Amino acid sequence: MLAPISENETTVYGFVRDEVMLAPSVDTQDRLITNRRVLLELPEFNACTLLYRDMFSIPNSSINAGGYYSAMMHFGAPYAGVEYEWEHWLEAFEDMLGKMYWVSAVVHLETPFSGTHTHIWETADQFHVPGSHEFEMRCEWTKDKGFFRQLENA
Repeated sequence: MLAPISENETTVYGFVRDEVMLAPSVDTQDRLITNRRVLLELPEFNACTLLYRDMFSIPNSSINAGGYYSAMMHFGAPYAGVEYEWEHWLEAFEDMLGKMYWVSAVVHLETPFSGTHTHIWETADQFHVPGSHEFEMRCEWTKDKGFFRQLENA
């Protein structure tokens, strides 16, 4: 785990992944356009916004860029103490996921004092369809003892 810039800075990063070839019944281009639209509709950054457009990489609107069939939507942002609003952040993220096509999503929350929390979303079906809320999240927590010893000795 990398040390945060300051003791109060929390880092959130991860990805949403869609395998566009999994649903022959759903037009691939429509899947890409839907996900792109959801991300572009996120608000611009301001101090009160938990999720915002500029923290996401917006995918191309065409299939098979580089010969791959997975659409990866990466994101990341530093926050000042977002762990105190973490339930609201997760709620906003799940609301966004509910509007998208995807097969998995991963969020890493790195905090200076409570380690790294990894949240993983999976669908009940082969892929998530917008409007469906049939998905599950699980959380894993790790604490790097070496990092915390460094903070104590600083």
